[in-house]
Amino acid sequence: MIRHFQHYRVPTDIWIETFELRHMESIAKSRMPNETGGILIGARSSRGLWVLASIEVPHQQPRPNRYSLATTKANQLLQEYLRQARLDKSEFGYIGTWHSHPASCGPSPIDYRTVRRDSRYQRDAVAMLVIARCGTSGWTTHAVIASKRRTAVARVRTRLPSQ
Repeated sequence: MIRHFQHYRVPTDIWIETFELRHMESIAKSRMPNETGGILIGARSSRGLWVLASIEVPHQQPRPNRYSLATTKANQLLQEYLRQARLDKSEFGYIGTWHSHPASCGPSPIDYRTVRRDSRYQRDAVAMLVIARCGTSGWTTHAVIASKRRTAVARVRTRLPSQ
């Protein structure tokens, strides 16, 4: 059973299935040359953040070097997903955001400020995944986790530990 953690240590791992990463990469590729992004749905545990799903929340005016989350639309999509998936809202919910970088670069200073600002409105730590172009055909994933007190670079783990 995955439980919420309620201490102040910022987790350093984000657990996600490979197919979910490939899904975000596919969306990012289809929106080139512009950035796109959305929300991460999952749970928190003492081992880190667990991504169950990602939902694209397209920007109203896509640009190649900027993505802003439409929070009203994101909240609507989150509630719809949780209702349709019949997930326990006390265990599963919003755990962060993701967006693409069409250029080969990791999180920008704006990205760090954004995830820190987002963490101020959440009870527990939140994540930001940046799906960045790597060469001509590949993608790489960068991760940041922030809490009210700390921001840290995180590891993206695709092999789920045994429970």
